[in-house]
Amino acid sequence: ISPSDKALHATVWSGKDQKQGVYYLNSKDQGAQWSEPLQLGDNTATNPDCAAGEKNMVVAVWNAPTKHAMTVKASFSKDGGKSWSGPKTVSSLDASATHPRVISTALGFRIFWTSVEGTQLLWKSVPFEALQ
Repeated sequence: ISPSDKALHATVWSGKDQKQGVYYLNSKDQGAQWSEPLQLGDNTATNPDCAAGEKNMVVAVWNAPTKHAMTVKASFSKDGGKSWSGPKTVSSLDASATHPRVISTALGFRIFWTSVEGTQLLWKSVPFEALQ
């Protein structure tokens, strides 16, 4: 739920033919009706998450494959999900990054993921504001 507009925000993955990928939806009436799904990642995107904050800000994260490993991508909306920035790669391209999560805190948004670096499995995180 977004504190500023009381909307519900959600991201989903679809494996349906011709609709594969990560999608964003919102509801202004506590889930009785939902917006049309808006595709955020391409048809290879998986594992989405989103969080809403103050002033209609919404941040979404997901996994996207490269030739060598999985990465974490992020996009944001400053208008409650009506329009979105282009995706940015959050994780290092030198490691395989999975299971992204984003939370809204009093200090802003924070993005978390797991990263396989050599033989180590690590938790990584960055403040979303550092990516803008």
